Amino acid sequence: MDHPPLFLLGRALRAARLGNSDMRGFGTPNVVARLDRTALAAYVRAPVKTPPEVLLELLGVEPVAVVRVMAWNRGGVPWVTCALRSDAARALARRVLDALTDAQAAALRLGDAIDALAPVGGPEEADVSATSYRPGAVTVDIPPASMHFLPRIVTATEPDRVEISRHPLGGLHVELTVDQADRLTTTLLSAAAPSAEPGEQGTAS
Repeated sequence: MDHPPLFLLGRALRAARLGNSDMRGFGTPNVVARLDRTALAAYVRAPVKTPPEVLLELLGVEPVAVVRVMAWNRGGVPWVTCALRSDAARALARRVLDALTDAQAAALRLGDAIDALAPVGGPEEADVSATSYRPGAVTVDIPPASMHFLPRIVTATEPDRVEISRHPLGGLHVELTVDQADRLTTTLLSAAAPSAEPGEQGTAS
């Protein structure tokens, strides 16, 4: 499926924990992205005070592709908002995805599998998320309303042990290895696959 650049860039930035795309670019030829300036600076190995235009260039975005850029702060956290040409946004999404760590890529695949399962398992599955916060690990965040998701993890990763901790505001954090995350992804995709209705199976003649 050929997804629009807004979707592709947002997906890539979230996976790399750099930021997200912004719907304010919807309906225009440009794609707006909100980038965590501290994370972006660390990603391109530059000081946080580096001008936003330079940070974007270090990220691989050509200056001619930047329609608009703005630096701002929210709650003491520095951000960069930029509007990019759609072709540049698509190319940036590909570069960021290609540079994901193994754990980040595994978290992205697992997140896609959770999204695929949501129509099958109910709306609560859509609230479960997968993120890589540190090298070699994928954390599944399970909110209080989705506790029924935990047995899926346990079943898919048996006989391995998984690290489970409680979130201060409720819910659970489940930490998986990359291999465990990929096994869970396979299990979820199998559960999300449409099963054949009776009579649709081929019969021998």
